[in-house]
Amino acid sequence: MLVAHLADIHIGHRQYGLDQRAEDYAHTFRRAIDKILELREEKDIDLVVIAGDLFDTTRPNPNAYVTVVDCLRRLAEAKLRVIVIRGNHEAPILNPVDNPLKVLASMRLVRYLETDYVDVGNVRLIGYGCTYSDLQNKLYSAISTMIDPNKVNVVLLHQYVEGTPCSYMMMNLDYYTISKKVVSKLLESSDTVFLCGHIHDHNVKHPELPVYYPGSLEIWDSREFETYCLRDSKLVKVREQATKGFLLIDISESSGKVRVTPVQVETSRRMVKVELEYEDVDPVTFKRDMTYLVENFDIPQAYLQIEVRGRLRRGYSSRDLQASTFRRLFKKAIRVDVKLDLEREHDRDIRKRTEAVSNVYYGIDTIIKRAIREVLKGDPDLDKIETLLIQLLGKVEEGDKSAVLSLLERHLGLTIRHEMDISTLLSGRRR
Repeated sequence: MLVAHLADIHIGHRQYGLDQRAEDYAHTFRRAIDKILELREEKDIDLVVIAGDLFDTTRPNPNAYVTVVDCLRRLAEAKLRVIVIRGNHEAPILNPVDNPLKVLASMRLVRYLETDYVDVGNVRLIGYGCTYSDLQNKLYSAISTMIDPNKVNVVLLHQYVEGTPCSYMMMNLDYYTISKKVVSKLLESSDTVFLCGHIHDHNVKHPELPVYYPGSLEIWDSREFETYCLRDSKLVKVREQATKGFLLIDISESSGKVRVTPVQVETSRRMVKVELEYEDVDPVTFKRDMTYLVENFDIPQAYLQIEVRGRLRRGYSSRDLQASTFRRLFKKAIRVDVKLDLEREHDRDIRKRTEAVSNVYYGIDTIIKRAIREVLKGDPDLDKIETLLIQLLGKVEEGDKSAVLSLLERHLGLTIRHEMDISTLLSGRRR
């Protein structure tokens, strides 16, 4: 059986608040459908699986529905069955009944599996909608009752399986992480393959288990951008824009063995990041470098993100750099965002005083570190998590909300509005 495995399409996603990016996500999905239909003629694809987050929201707008319905109709006309499961973006986890995928199922464009299965030849496809990590015992119980030991079982999940390599930091703390022990236990009873979503890196496999991720079809955040550093007044490319696409999964109906072929899909727009790092920056130096970027890097129709990190020269504040003024000088790019993460001399003085106070109060940093190490013992990201938490606590104690938000944005891949309260932030923490 040959399966086209897609996930994390996120139709309707207005990335960075741009209508153009919502259109980009739609165009890229159409290109993926073109590719599937082309491969259908060459390789005789049997089935299309979408492992969650077809839509970006529980309430897709009309344009999102039109895009998805049009694409699915093209697959139906080619006699290709489509099986979908629910991701974390498409329905409230605790109330999955309220779900846009049911509209597609009612139109007979997809077979929607919530906690259900469908048999195709000697293959049983088992779908389980995205759920919280602390409900993974329930997930295990439900899937184990649906597994048929006499068939090859394909489990569709929109979850991160512990230990899967990816570019996101601290995935083991994600709301939707599943222990690899749960997956290993499910593998004991039969030949089973897991086709998953939620990780946006293209063509990822768990190092020990038959767990596969196609990644998102479009660029999701700045870790995937085409990236440059400004060194000695010259731009140096340090990373190409990430590869995107889906997977062709060839599953033997007799042995359950799998052969995976990644298929690239061209993304819709150049997404570019420029990193400026300074040991000691003043408005004159910043103006020189930003002028250089305006004159040499105003890329037509690109989204450009400029990240400025380091230290400010004594006597200056971030406002003195007038970053918003330079941002408006770019005319060809669809949008330019300038993110400042600069430390002032005043900040360093506060940190030194904070460290001194901490030492007086029984070495509070040491106490926190010991607690983190006890709770996250053995976690591969322990050092990174420890460093981030200590940094956050320091900025909170200083009352520097801007620095706290910058740290969170950088490490969690979120765009946080300064007026967000904690409940809004948590409800928006989705991939």
